[in-house]
Order: sequence, then structure tokens, then C-alpha cells
Amino acid sequence: MTIKTRIITLIQKTYSGIFKKRMTLEMNTFIESMFFVFIATGIAKSLTLIMNYFGGRILGPGLYGEYTLIISVAAFLVIPIGLGILGGITKTLAETQSYSRQRKIVSTASIYLIGTLIVMTAIYLIFYKQIANAIHIGNNLFILAILFALVNVGASLIGSILLGLHKQKTWAYMTAISNLIAFCIFIIAVLSINNSLLIIYVPTSVAFFLFSIIGFLLLKKYIFPLKFNRPIFKETFNYGIYHFFIIIANTVLGNVDKVMLGFMIDAVSVGLYQAYYLSSIMIMGVLSGVFVQVFFPTAVKLQDKKGILKKINKMIPLTIITTLVLTAIFEYVGVKYLYNYEFFLSTASIFVITTIATTVFVIYTTFLSSFGVAGVKKTAIIVFLGMFLNILLNYMLIPKFQINGAAIATLISYVLMCVASILLVNKHTKIYKLT
Repeated sequence: MTIKTRIITLIQKTYSGIFKKRMTLEMNTFIESMFFVFIATGIAKSLTLIMNYFGGRILGPGLYGEYTLIISVAAFLVIPIGLGILGGITKTLAETQSYSRQRKIVSTASIYLIGTLIVMTAIYLIFYKQIANAIHIGNNLFILAILFALVNVGASLIGSILLGLHKQKTWAYMTAISNLIAFCIFIIAVLSINNSLLIIYVPTSVAFFLFSIIGFLLLKKYIFPLKFNRPIFKETFNYGIYHFFIIIANTVLGNVDKVMLGFMIDAVSVGLYQAYYLSSIMIMGVLSGVFVQVFFPTAVKLQDKKGILKKINKMIPLTIITTLVLTAIFEYVGVKYLYNYEFFLSTASIFVITTIATTVFVIYTTFLSSFGVAGVKKTAIIVFLGMFLNILLNYMLIPKFQINGAAIATLISYVLMCVASILLVNKHTKIYKLT
């Protein structure tokens, strides 16, 4: 019996023990997909974290903070590119079995994304000095942010298509290979480049670029010949526009604290903050990421929403306990020994609680979004309200508490969003209809 078979068998027995029933065919498929995505995500995240830990240790909080600002600014630059289409691709593809229709969806989405990519890149390059000055980031750093945004968009498109086509195994192999190559480049960069943020920036960018290129080669039969289908675009966009609003809000929630710290304090504060942030999500970020990658396209197909919700509710207490223990351990080890930065118990405690709230929030909102337009609209409302609250709290708390102020702002926002998503999902599951 192989290791893979043993692990899947153990999961099946655990499932049967908890829910007192045999696993369905759909659940078996879900677990097997989870296995491949978990292995790939585990490899990718582990290598990424190693690069961040040792890169951050070599660079120190100042240069590491500049690198973090590049990534955070790039996340904002990505938002208008492919506006309203990426989330719709996965959902629309997951619902169809027709190869002809799949090609139309992929080709239409690709044309739209390429068009917005060209327009927004031109705008960023023309006004890069003005934008960089407005957000208090150097011109060179902003150019690096633009380049990172471009490779990020390509990887996002390929990833959305693969998940929509239920090609989780292909996604897993591509992710692992891209990150292994990037890690090798990181080792070479550390040995040959002295004290430059490029030792992390270049490998990270290469990972996204390789993923995009490999994916393009594998999916070109779906992309070409390029033809724009207006009815399919409208259908995909109707769902994707709400997903777009979620992406905006999640991007702000995940990056505005770092950008505001850099704007209101300095890059050193950003570097310290990022050390706590990455250390706190090291394990649960991998696990929740695996869950979302596999669960969303699976949940879209399944009609028994009430049955799925019962399983989720039953697993939440174990999820909370696991998150608490793993986050506390790995945050202490990461900040104190891997980054070799000063460890503050108050800051670490805030991030532990935030990670618990974030993990639960991701589970419930991913499930809610699987209901189609009705569900994703509810999710968009929750995250948008959380986004505005987060910006306000960061503005109020950072000047007074600095790093802890940003951490508290994120904690309060996610706790309230988590409560709202739990109440909403449990209350309205029976009345939602797929659209």
C-alpha cells in the first residue's frame, strides 16, 4: 500500500468515524483532489516561506519591508486587470461538461483579460512617477511592482481555468515544479547577490512566470483560436463582477495595513509586521488554501447544500483548536528563530486570534460563494463592509499603536466578518437557489 493510499484511507476512516456514514463517490473524489493539492501547496508554501524567512533575515526589516511593499502595491495594481472575469471563469467552467463550451469560455476570458492588461499596463507606465509619489514608494520599487503584477495576472488566469476544468492534479504538479525551480534560483541569488531585495523578488516572480508559461502550453487548445463570445462573456461577467468586488475587498484587507504602515511609519515597521503575519499563517494558510482550491469547484456542482453545511459546522471546533495550537507554535519559531526578529507576545497573540477568525471566515464564505450570484453577492457585501472598517481602524490605530495598531485593525475586521458569514450561511442555506 502506497503512502498516498494510506493517507486517503486514514482520512476516509476519520470521516466515517466523525459523520457515522460511508463516504460518497463525490467525497472520495474531493479527498483525492485535496491530497494532490495539499502536497503541491505544501511544497510551494514551504519553499516560499523559507525564501521569506532567510531572505528577511539576510536583508533585515528595512529592505524586507521594501520587498513587502512591492508585493502589496502589486496586489492593488492587479485589481483592474481582468475586471470581473477571473472568478466567473472558475464557476462557469465548473458547471459545464461540453468541450466546445469550455473553449468558448476560456478564449473569451483570455481576450478580455489581455485587453485590460494592455490598457492598465500602459496607464501604470505613463503615470508611474505620479502614482509612486502619491503612495510614498520609490520609482524603481513601483516599476518592480508593475512587473510583478503582470506575472501575477497570468498565473491567476491559468489557475482559474485549471480549477474550473477540475484539473486540480495538473495545477498541483505545475505549482510544485514552478516553486522548486524558483527556490533553486533563490539559492543562486543568495550566493551571488549582496544585500538586495532582488534575492527574494526574482525567485518569487519566476515562480509565477513559469506557472503561466507551463499553463499556457497545456491549455492552448482551449485558448486558440481566439474568439470572443458575447453571451458567454455576459454570463461569466454577471457572476464574476461580484467576485471582482470580493477580490478588491480581500486585496485591501490583505495589504492596506502594510501600505499604511509604510506610508504612516516606515519600511522597517512593514518588515517586522510581515514577519509576524507570514509566521502566523504559515500552516493554516496552506491548509485553508488547499480547501478553497478543491472545495469551491466541488461545491458548485453539488446540490445538497444543507448536507455540506452540517459537515462544515461539525468540523469547525476541531478547526479552531488546530489553528490555535499550530499558529502559536509556528509564529513563535518563525519570528524568534527563523527571521531572528524581536518577539512581542502581545503582537503574536493578536495574530493568532486573527488567523483563527480568518480561517473560519474563508471556509464559510467559500461555501457561500458556491451558491452562484446570490451567494457571491452576499459574500461581496460582507467583505466590502469589512474592508471599509479595516481602513478606518488602520487610520485610527496605527499612529497610536504602530504595528499592534495594524494588527488590531485586522483582528476586529475579520472577527466581525466571520460572525456575519456564519450567521448568514446558517440562516439562509435553505432559501438559496443556484443562479
